[in-house]
Amino acid sequence: MPQDDSSRYFDGPFLATLPHHPSDDVFLCGSLVEGLGNEHSDFDVYVVTDAYPRLRDGTFFTGRMCRTLKGEWVFGATLPPDAEVGEVLDLHAVGGRCVHITYMARADIARRFDDIEQRYAGARQDLGDIRDERYDEYGIGDRTMVHKLLAGRRLHAGAWDGRIGFSELAGKYAYLAYRYHNASWDIALDISGAWFSGDMDLCVHFTRRFMEYCAWGFSHLLGFTNTNRKWIVALVKRWPEPHASLARTFMDLYFGDVRTAQRQQDFVAAALDWTDRVFAAGVDVQRSTPQAPPPEEWKAYFLDMFVRIQDPSALQIREYLWSLRLVQKQVPASVELLLARGSENLLSRYR
Repeated sequence: MPQDDSSRYFDGPFLATLPHHPSDDVFLCGSLVEGLGNEHSDFDVYVVTDAYPRLRDGTFFTGRMCRTLKGEWVFGATLPPDAEVGEVLDLHAVGGRCVHITYMARADIARRFDDIEQRYAGARQDLGDIRDERYDEYGIGDRTMVHKLLAGRRLHAGAWDGRIGFSELAGKYAYLAYRYHNASWDIALDISGAWFSGDMDLCVHFTRRFMEYCAWGFSHLLGFTNTNRKWIVALVKRWPEPHASLARTFMDLYFGDVRTAQRQQDFVAAALDWTDRVFAAGVDVQRSTPQAPPPEEWKAYFLDMFVRIQDPSALQIREYLWSLRLVQKQVPASVELLLARGSENLLSRYR
């Protein structure tokens, strides 16, 4: 977060007027705290509490938009004195920015943390596709609040000891996000389909989308827990060495000129080569990530699934060969698998 008047405001006047108990824990969160936001970004404040505040607890709520635990957004002045407040919007708190305040029960936080632990345990046991169509673009639904607490700054330390073990939880959360957001075969197949149909505009679109998912997944593998898709490019720019060159190549390709047919074809081939390099880097990162399974475990899973298929089709062979890039570096190039015919002949070399 920029070191300006906002820092002094939250540590001083804001905290002094915010209704909270001495035992509550108050966190300042959001993209600005992570250094990702801009002048139009707002702040998120989470208050971890044992008792939700009521309107009668002070005049703070009366001139602000409030949401009761029943889900109604109203001006605080219209609420009865005993109404329990769950959220507050302070629309012009600091520098014209909005502050979104959310009161969270300690037990609810613990439930969400337990949910992450359970989902992580399930993901380690099942190496198949764990994504679910019920989840939105954030991948893990309302659990984005967990990320905000992980990345936030504590304004007031109360009775909650939940920050103990945050580092381990962050690793599990990042691994889950990697499993949800990493590029998959079905997205790669869209590129191949558009290429052979001759629709290069669509092929470029699918390729950029594929690059986004590769970058998204790799960012999580590196430990970034922000699951908001709009920050993919910003996260790529934060990739540390030795991956900074991959980040620069991403920017050059993703924002490159594709206004001619030849440039479109060159872009697709170069972008697929870039994704191969990202997957290869991911194999090394997984080996040094305690929360990720060893690549050998993944390879055994893929092989077991493949040998169960009787008389696999050419497409199934290509899918198996493509999936190996998640677990080993010696794999057929994506250009060979997606933009050329007869790649199933490569099976004997990589099985």
